[in-house]
Amino acid sequence: MFTRCPNCDATQAVTVGQLRQQRGLLTCDICGQRFDGLADLSDDASQARVRANNLTKTVAKPEWPGFSVWKSASVVAFVTLLGQVFYFESENLYRSSAVAAAWQRLCGMVACQPPIYKSDRELSVSHTDLQRQSDNSYLFSAAITNHADFSQEGTVLRLTLLGFNGQAIAERAFSLPQLAGVAVLKPDQTLPIRLHIAAPGAQVGGYVFKLS
Repeated sequence: MFTRCPNCDATQAVTVGQLRQQRGLLTCDICGQRFDGLADLSDDASQARVRANNLTKTVAKPEWPGFSVWKSASVVAFVTLLGQVFYFESENLYRSSAVAAAWQRLCGMVACQPPIYKSDRELSVSHTDLQRQSDNSYLFSAAITNHADFSQEGTVLRLTLLGFNGQAIAERAFSLPQLAGVAVLKPDQTLPIRLHIAAPGAQVGGYVFKLS
């Protein structure tokens, strides 16, 4: 009698005594794999090979997607990821002048509106002065400069008046039109600031300001 090793597909002669002694478990002479000798037992070697071929045909091979499918899926995944990055991080990304330049070129080609470029690190306020007026109000004067390569808008200056003990006694926020009378600061542009502040309830000992 003959049987077949399912591991290497080799046909192997076997006797009833061997099957009885090993309780049907045999060791392949070719690959050394242990297997059930009764599974493909036949009277001759050709029948064992035919059974092996039929068994192989009945086993369905998995159909893997083609290269074009994988390529399309990868492109879709990359575009989705890129869209998520720009959706959630567009403002932070646009603070980079290189990204802003690329974005403006792209929008110039597809007629889209680029986001507002804003980088507080490229804005400065200089020549600051706080003068008390005759009616106990205050006049804050300074100059604001845009050091970026792009125009900036939406700038806000927060001015905090401090008492002599260092505690805040008043705070005001001024938008760019209130600060400089314009809505946009052009590249390398410096504009004067003059802000009138109503008289606070306590004497002013100092001030701090912050651009945001």
